[in-house]
Amino acid sequence: MTKTVIEHLILLFLIYIPFQVYSDTLHISSEQSGAFEKAEYIIEKTIIVPEDEKLKFLPGSKLFFFPSAGIKVYGSLICEGTKEKPIIFTLFTRQKNSRIESYLQWQGIIVSKNGKISFKHCSINNSLYGVKVPDTSSILLFDKISFYQNDNQLVIGEVPVFSDDSADFSFPIPDKSTPLTSGKDKERKSPLFPILHSSFAAIAIGGAVAYGYFRSQANDYHDRYSKAKDANSIADYKSKRDEYARYSNAGLACMLISTPALGFTVTINIVSKRKNR
Repeated sequence: MTKTVIEHLILLFLIYIPFQVYSDTLHISSEQSGAFEKAEYIIEKTIIVPEDEKLKFLPGSKLFFFPSAGIKVYGSLICEGTKEKPIIFTLFTRQKNSRIESYLQWQGIIVSKNGKISFKHCSINNSLYGVKVPDTSSILLFDKISFYQNDNQLVIGEVPVFSDDSADFSFPIPDKSTPLTSGKDKERKSPLFPILHSSFAAIAIGGAVAYGYFRSQANDYHDRYSKAKDANSIADYKSKRDEYARYSNAGLACMLISTPALGFTVTINIVSKRKNR
């Protein structure tokens, strides 16, 4: 009887061995660098990427974070997945349908002043800060990123770039070696000439209006001055005539100065456009 039981146990053991499945779930935390293979990772404590070090996760990796954990990047974090094998950052939950667990969030990916990130085909979910960088120079690549149920999605400095969930977000980083724009776009990016045109035009128009108005007032008081009979009226009309005449002359001077200046800036702008074509 005992021999039969042992034989059955050995048979079951031999049958079980070929079908045994080993878990690909790994636990990582604290300072990390190097390239991590495709696997499922549980992060109980915050991962720190040291300065001058690189941490890379390969396509298809899944990172599950405890609520108090996240990633702090002082060096470089490279997470470049593919459309078929995205890299997923999300909250670790033992009971995925638990109402209590659904209110929890992990801390997010926080990049320091000298840190750099390169993200492509990544999904970032259920975090306090999806990705937070000090400025755009920290982003080497940010393409095809999915955000879902984060308090903040992408934060640059202290400013959230957008707030809603996004299934396919890319942040454009212009090539600094080439001009941003040319032609009409370049003209729009440089507000100097439009400001000068508007200013000189406003001064010219304002000067013309002031000249016409104050000139008519000065003429009116001159007529009154000519017809006045008593000393007080003569002195009063003369004083007001001279005052309005000064205002009229000032308006005329503004018009005479700003009109040629407007013409000059328009000419310079036209010449500049032709050179840039």
